[in-house]
Amino acid sequence: MEKETSEESTPVTGEERYQLRIEPTANPGEFQKLPLWYLGPVLIPLFIWMAMPKYGPVWFACAAILLFLACWAMLRKERSIDTTNVDREIVLYLVAAVAGGFAVACSAFLLAYA
Repeated sequence: MEKETSEESTPVTGEERYQLRIEPTANPGEFQKLPLWYLGPVLIPLFIWMAMPKYGPVWFACAAILLFLACWAMLRKERSIDTTNVDREIVLYLVAAVAGGFAVACSAFLLAYA
């Protein structure tokens, strides 16, 4: 006679059958450094503004737009990291939104100024 292989089975209730297990790929407590060098190009229009103060509003609006782009790039970088902690991501969303509003306001002032 052939040996019957019996699998050990435990009684499964309805809750245990549909239990979802999430296993993060990274340590949620381990923060990676943000690429702060993205903020470097923001300084270039400000230095040019010092050299040519006649076009101050133009360079200030350029710096505001570059600040928004840098914050948005840091937010995209944070979104690409697989962690379960979203606190820093929410803060970066708020900072990017404020920087975007600042860039729009500077650009609107520039259009009204011209």
